[in-house]
Amino acid sequence: LLLSIYTYLKLIWLQSNSSTGLNTRKLFVVYLLLVSVLRCMSFTSMAVLDFENVNYSISSGPSNSVNDNSNFFDKATLVLFDFPDFCCVSAYVLLIVIWADSYMKSRRHWLSAYRFSRVWMLGYFLFNIFLYVAQVALYSLLFIPSIDQSVQIALIYLTLAAFNLGLPLFWFIVFIY
Repeated sequence: LLLSIYTYLKLIWLQSNSSTGLNTRKLFVVYLLLVSVLRCMSFTSMAVLDFENVNYSISSGPSNSVNDNSNFFDKATLVLFDFPDFCCVSAYVLLIVIWADSYMKSRRHWLSAYRFSRVWMLGYFLFNIFLYVAQVALYSLLFIPSIDQSVQIALIYLTLAAFNLGLPLFWFIVFIY
């Protein structure tokens, strides 16, 4: 909650001290605000569910509950806790774009800074499209009852791990470039 408030104040400060519209720094702060608010919402929802004595569990095994509400809460809990993780991956890819843009502006290059920034932002938006389409597809599969839940959860965690392991490799490639 404190991080959300601090990020919001930082966004207001950036807005008042910048004459341009939405740039990469503001977009990064907006993503950090989104991630902190989503984390706060997920922990608040867990507290509410605990207060209401709803039995929920995040397990990769088959659900033993006969109650449909409990099964739904199990899946919703998984979505609530994993969605901010994917947003963090997106925020750190934006950090790579900001770093590359700052590097480009700090040195004299024969490349056009405008074209360079535009290509990197296009790549960032294409990455986000791929990330969120994959995420929506995986979470949609989670709510289809005919597919084994343990396979679905394993697929979600493998996708998140692939993005988390691929990100440092991408950072290294950008650094070498």
